Amino acid sequence: MYRRPLPGGGYVAIESTPDASGDATVRAHVLVERRSDPGRRVGHVPPVVAETVAPDVKHALDALSEIAANNVEVARALQRWQARRAEEGEHGPDAGAESGGESKPAAAPDPTPEGDQADGAQ
Repeated sequence: MYRRPLPGGGYVAIESTPDASGDATVRAHVLVERRSDPGRRVGHVPPVVAETVAPDVKHALDALSEIAANNVEVARALQRWQARRAEEGEHGPDAGAESGGESKPAAAPDPTPEGDQADGAQ
């Protein structure tokens, strides 16, 4: 749906899939690949820093493009993702599940950065 290079290498993208619930909605997410060398990306899933469920692709893109198109918002979303990951490492039995660069999709459908719900943090 959307992809652009990051200034230091790597890229930010918005990807979508049909919602698994079986209705006509679309699930989309912002992912940030920080590795500039494609060879180093093998076996590592880029962090998902924001997610939304929308009635169609256009609405999903509209909801997430404010984050994906802005380097400052991408950096903030990455910081929130890293903070959640560190907290899960300290407190949860499944904390090791995200090692190796894998990430759990963000849970909140609201992509607004002000409420920190774009990435599931509150």
